[in-house]
Amino acid sequence: MAKSRPTKHQMKTLVELISNDPKLSAGKFSANFTKKIAKARWEDIGIELNSLPGCEKSWDKWKKAWQDTRATAKNKASAIKRHINGTGGGPATNLVMSEAQMDSIPLMSQVAISGHLNSVESAVSFNYETLSEQTTCMNIYNKDAETIEDPQFEDLQLDINHFDVVIENNQNYVSNDVDDLSPKLVETGQELQLKSVPKSKGINSEQPMKKQSASERLSDGNKVAQNMVDLTSKKLDIKSNYYNQKLILLQQKNNILSNIHTLLEKYIQNKM
Repeated sequence: MAKSRPTKHQMKTLVELISNDPKLSAGKFSANFTKKIAKARWEDIGIELNSLPGCEKSWDKWKKAWQDTRATAKNKASAIKRHINGTGGGPATNLVMSEAQMDSIPLMSQVAISGHLNSVESAVSFNYETLSEQTTCMNIYNKDAETIEDPQFEDLQLDINHFDVVIENNQNYVSNDVDDLSPKLVETGQELQLKSVPKSKGINSEQPMKKQSASERLSDGNKVAQNMVDLTSKKLDIKSNYYNQKLILLQQKNNILSNIHTLLEKYIQNKM
């Protein structure tokens, strides 16, 4: 039964042939490099690879093998770089790249592996304008917290943005700035009665919410910026401490390897 997997030598030769053909490696077609020309070059590559010891494939299967190798190499290289740039310690990554995958890395753009390096962060602005007041609706209930069943109250809702709530002589009534007459709610035992009373002006009316001044907004912005600076400083301290510890561990590892090397030399000399 013929082998279905190419040998290491075949894959290494495949990467070398692709590296010697920049247009085929880029995979971009033009007037001087058409699909027909690319197919002919892949057929030549397939013939040369099939002449080597190992498996035999059609030209499109060898093209698929190259695409799979390049995709796997890109994913592994990105994962290894993310692990190296990460913080928090931990064991070394167990990802290992084959020789063909390593040789295919120079044929890729840096953007494909690391992303855009010169990207500029978008500007961030803080809006401290007073949020618009939300309309709150009040549903009328009786003293025992049971909903009034009278049909005339089913759709009755009071908008506190357009009414002034006034408390006088233990009786609650609502003053409307628009109408001359406003509804009056008088609590009598178990029921509420709705009456019409003249509009009352200037009696304990609620003051509108005061907007923040420019200095207050600036102060709030400075506080947010200072918090961001503090967080960034803490992050840098953590990374600095991590890399210091990592350098210590690497130094210890080098010392251990040096001791092993010395012991092996002594052992070999004693054997001789």
